[in-house]
Amino acid sequence: MGQNLDSVRIAFIEYRSEWTVHTIGPTWMDQECSACQALHWQAERLRAQNAKRARAGTFEACCNHGDVMVERMRALPEPLNNLMTGQDSQSRLFREHIRHWNALFAFTSIRFNADDCTGVNG
Repeated sequence: MGQNLDSVRIAFIEYRSEWTVHTIGPTWMDQECSACQALHWQAERLRAQNAKRARAGTFEACCNHGDVMVERMRALPEPLNNLMTGQDSQSRLFREHIRHWNALFAFTSIRFNADDCTGVNG
C-alpha cells in the first residue's frame, strides 16, 4: 500500500514493442463450409486445408468437417428481425451498438449455484 504507481512496471506496456500484427483477411467472412454453409474467414480455410482429415471445402470449427449436423438457426422473432435487417435509423443504431446489448444479455444470463460444501458455516 502507498506504492508509487509510476514505479510499477506493467508487463503489457513494457513489451508492447514486441507485439505482432495478426490479420485474418478481409473484415467479412466469405468462405462457406461446403458441409453446413457456415461462414468463415480465409485464414480459417488455410488451417482447415492443413488438417489431416479435412474434407475439401469443410471446416472444423462449425461442423467438424461434416461429422456434426448443425441445426439451422430459426428466424428471428419480431421486432428483433426488423432491428437486424431494417434500414431505418432505429435499426442502424441498434446494429451499431449491438455489442453492448449482447454484453448486457450475456451478463444477465449468468446462473449461480451456491456450494454449501466449503465447510464454512455462516
